[in-house]
Amino acid sequence: LEVSKRRALDAITALTSQFAITLNYGVSEAYENQCRLNAEVKKLQRNIQNFVRQVDLWNKQISEISRAIKELGDIETWSQKLNVDMNCYRTVLQYSSYPKNPSPVRNYH
Repeated sequence: LEVSKRRALDAITALTSQFAITLNYGVSEAYENQCRLNAEVKKLQRNIQNFVRQVDLWNKQISEISRAIKELGDIETWSQKLNVDMNCYRTVLQYSSYPKNPSPVRNYH
């Protein structure tokens, strides 16, 4: 009976030891996977931050281009108005340079 108890105790000890080894291996593997995931998450966060900075830069450049295009449109509108004004001034000057109703020439012979 003592031998059977000893064998049972040895078997339980071996089983418990094997469970501990298996559990430790699983925990170790899970820990390593978690460390790799954490490293990948940090890398992804850095990439996202870089992408956000790049998008902000692109947005700023697009805004500057849009503003420049608007200014060009404003300049075009201004130049068109200036052209109309200059044509009006030219017409007024041309009209004013025409002789007014000439006074009849009096011939005193």
